[in-house]
Amino acid sequence: MLHIIPRKQGDNINLQLPTIRLSKADMNAIVQKIAPGIKKQFGVNPLEYSAKTIADKEVLKKE
Repeated sequence: MLHIIPRKQGDNINLQLPTIRLSKADMNAIVQKIAPGIKKQFGVNPLEYSAKTIADKEVLKKE
């Protein structure tokens, strides 16, 4: 999704996204909740792969 926001110099609109640190427990809870959707959309269970494995083998890349 892409939002196009017209801007002009000095409009005082702050579009800087805040940085939020999540604990490992919170991150794991999020992964547990989104894993079924990822498996349905991409045919891969993210709980079976580390991020490095996915990046190295390009598991999620569709041809």
